[in-house]
Amino acid sequence: MAWTPCCLCDQRFGGEALNLYLSIYFGDEREPYRFVVCQPCAEHLLEAWREKALRRGADGEWNFVSPGTPPERLTAGSERQERPQKGRAGR
Repeated sequence: MAWTPCCLCDQRFGGEALNLYLSIYFGDEREPYRFVVCQPCAEHLLEAWREKALRRGADGEWNFVSPGTPPERLTAGSERQERPQKGRAGR
């Protein structure tokens, strides 16, 4: 079981949770969000985004995705980012 219910359908689900991140930029300010979702909800969201959104290619340019492009051709590997350790004050 995933550690939390899906943020969209509120259902508990088996397997790993998928993390979808959204950042909204207002000039120099950023409003970040993280959604933990099940596979069906992720596919539904990604299908809509892939149809309408611009995607940054390997060349760094933003372009529309050609209709019918399979999702596996759009993905790229990612490495886990280092995060500062959270600790209690006075430690």
